[in-house]
Amino acid sequence: MNKNERSLFLQINRNLFRQEDIPVLNVILEDVDVSVMSRVNFIKPTTLLLVSIFLGKFGADRFMLGDRKYGMVKLSLILLYYLLLSAIIAADDNSALSIFFSMTMVLSAIGTFLFWIYDVFTSLRRTKTRNLNTLTQAIGYTDAALPTEPDKSPERSYGTNGYNNNYNTSSEGSYQR
Repeated sequence: MNKNERSLFLQINRNLFRQEDIPVLNVILEDVDVSVMSRVNFIKPTTLLLVSIFLGKFGADRFMLGDRKYGMVKLSLILLYYLLLSAIIAADDNSALSIFFSMTMVLSAIGTFLFWIYDVFTSLRRTKTRNLNTLTQAIGYTDAALPTEPDKSPERSYGTNGYNNNYNTSSEGSYQR
């Protein structure tokens, strides 16, 4: 992408990524073809926040992010809650089994509520991280860790953004170009 295309892409999509990742994205998008960018499917953070608020108890937000394991955990917790609630209503007595169901239902409700609150407060960050990972996979970067600080070593040349434009190949987690 040329400088104008990168600038336009980042300006339009700046709310899809964390602000501290924008300068790094500007550097790694230099060698990316524009046609690749049109095929990347991003999730809007505000959309996921609303899904997390209204359908998060059922795990819909986790499923949208591709996190099937925790989506199933959330769905199982809420289904367990409603199953136990219906068993308690049907039993309508003070037997030991009814008390056990009541205690299990309370624990299930607390777990569901805490999981839901955590997901509501972290949904924006998780969505932006997922968008960044989706983008890096689509453009072919082999490492998932982005360089977050500009390289300030004096022997390197820098672009206008202050980041080293010559990435080295290493196994310590830096990007390869």
